[in-house]
Amino acid sequence: MDNAIKNLCLFHFREEINKALLKGEKENVLEQIILKYIDEYRKSENKNNTQKEPEECSICYGEMDNCYTIPGCGHKFCFECVQDTVKQALQDNQVEVHCPEAGCTSKIPTSELYAKFFTPEMCSRFTENSRRVFLNAQKNCKFCPKCEAGLLMTDNKVKVQCPICKSYFCTNCLCEYHDGYTCEQYQKWKAENDKADEMFQEFIKTHGECPECHMVCERISGCNYIKCICGCGYCYKCHKKVKHYSPHILKADCSLSGEGHD
Repeated sequence: MDNAIKNLCLFHFREEINKALLKGEKENVLEQIILKYIDEYRKSENKNNTQKEPEECSICYGEMDNCYTIPGCGHKFCFECVQDTVKQALQDNQVEVHCPEAGCTSKIPTSELYAKFFTPEMCSRFTENSRRVFLNAQKNCKFCPKCEAGLLMTDNKVKVQCPICKSYFCTNCLCEYHDGYTCEQYQKWKAENDKADEMFQEFIKTHGECPECHMVCERISGCNYIKCICGCGYCYKCHKKVKHYSPHILKADCSLSGEGHD
């Protein structure tokens, strides 16, 4: 061993050398101490270099390369699963996001939601959810049936104009305002018309409408080429605009003859 290095080691390990000499150890004391430290260093390096088994997400059962720990409870999940949990909570109009672990009541702090999970669109949705929760807690709040804007009422007016969409609605039944009719009369009329509208929509599905002017027609006989009164020609089967003898209408699924159609 070089004398300079030996002197440096003697100085650095002087306490260990003195302890060894007091125990009666005399031969190769310095070398033994150096070898001991080298061995401990190697063990420490091996321990640090030993890779831990990747943790498994309890939601998707995938390896958590990028995990998120819920503050307060310490439950860990992959970031993607927590992101999906946050999205679902917003879609359900929630303003609190709970830990996905079954039975856990911990919540993800709002500051964490904004810092790590929210996109600009999600921020807007969260703000809207928070506004709605606040308004729902107010006894004097009414929601416009057209645009769902919340209004804090200061009087007992029945006819109110929404400041957002400018439509009028009834604060008793929360429907569009029904001048000259009681809420019960309007609800009965609305139910009858809703049924008629539903039947009309079913009629459109089975009979078709012009893709240009949306006039509904029914083919009694003949081919599937329809000429509407607005001048638009279209296929009765798929409702696409076509010319009378277009190759489209001669296809197997849109043949010129109506017999090949359902």
